[in-house]
Amino acid sequence: MARAPGRHWLVILGCLGIACLPERLQASLRHALLELTARTGGHADEEDRDPTPRERALSNELRLAIARCADQERALAELKAAAEITAERSDLKLIPVEAFPLAGPGEPVRRVVLSRGAREGVAHGQPVLAGHALVGLVLEASRERAEVRLVTDFNFHMRARAPRAGIEGRLHGTGDALVFVPACSGEDDPGAALKAGDTIVVSRSSTLVSVPAVLGVVRSVERSSGDACSRAIVVPAAPIGQLTRAVVLRAEEELARALPEEPR
Repeated sequence: MARAPGRHWLVILGCLGIACLPERLQASLRHALLELTARTGGHADEEDRDPTPRERALSNELRLAIARCADQERALAELKAAAEITAERSDLKLIPVEAFPLAGPGEPVRRVVLSRGAREGVAHGQPVLAGHALVGLVLEASRERAEVRLVTDFNFHMRARAPRAGIEGRLHGTGDALVFVPACSGEDDPGAALKAGDTIVVSRSSTLVSVPAVLGVVRSVERSSGDACSRAIVVPAAPIGQLTRAVVLRAEEELARALPEEPR
């Protein structure tokens, strides 16, 4: 039978986790750590003893606290990334939301439901980010919820560009990936300049999104017979299938018009 890790390691992990937790949880976890330390008593031979049910419970509580801390750190990092790409737009408001997939088991996720709606200023057409990546556009919003069409949806289309190659084009969803089709003219094939690993971002000429959000990374470049030029298969920049939180972008003047006035 696999033996549980020594309790001194649990104490160390707990100390690391407590520093990241909200103040209301710190006191109770400090008490749990003190109790665990007292039980250890500095006796090395106790490391060979199986943990008691109470010690197992404390161990699980500490692991959960550390996992919550790591999740909070990821959420802050994603919010910071979203703020960085919107830094030049002082008129934009960031609305953090939770995201819930609209898909059955084994089905690709093409739409998600957001935990906020019109009451918080979420409305049709607003960009939705996960960190620096664009994940979709708000399709519709009720008072407390909103539905988002993800970039992988078949009906998603957007002007995009490949900065390294200096190519403009159109990007659309395929259900589980994206396709970037460069703008072709004559017999030229601008798509031939694309390479695996190239980043695809929102075009400056896009009328849907006005921030330089990342759409994805080129996985491969192909050209079928009859195609005007080469096209790129693009992997979304954000893990669409595991999306649990996002940030909605809203212009403040639009927010002021959409929100109901406070009663006087």
